[in-house]
Amino acid sequence: MKKFIAALSLCRRRAAALVFPVVLLLSAAGAYAEEKQWSGKYDGVTWENDLNWSPPSAPSASDDARVDTDGADAAVRESFNLKSLTVGGHTAAMVTVWNSADGTLRPENSSVPALYIRKGGSAVLRGARVITLTGSFKSSEETLPAEPGFTFEAK
Repeated sequence: MKKFIAALSLCRRRAAALVFPVVLLLSAAGAYAEEKQWSGKYDGVTWENDLNWSPPSAPSASDDARVDTDGADAAVRESFNLKSLTVGGHTAAMVTVWNSADGTLRPENSSVPALYIRKGGSAVLRGARVITLTGSFKSSEETLPAEPGFTFEAK
């Protein structure tokens, strides 16, 4: 009986040793791509500051970014890569891309707009830089102003 219990205990330990890494991998894979929501809780302006986003980290190439907090004015000063960007949605919200930043918006799914400017939203492009959309642009009645020299590419 003691040998049986010892063998059973050994089997449980081995099973746990195999299951734990699999659970870790699955949880990491699920946390990789997220929707990042602009909160502006740090300084209300700096796109690149992790504390202005929820969950707290600036969006990356694997993320969808949403700026729809009323009165938001996010200033992008460093080059960026995102899956998609949504601005506005019945609130006054703005994203300004300054002349120090290039960007790429590349959704995984062609049914998702790379850039979606919703009611109340605006994206302002300042300077001689390039924003590349690999996907569609969708607007619900708003405009996308750009200064001379700013290239807006759609692929």
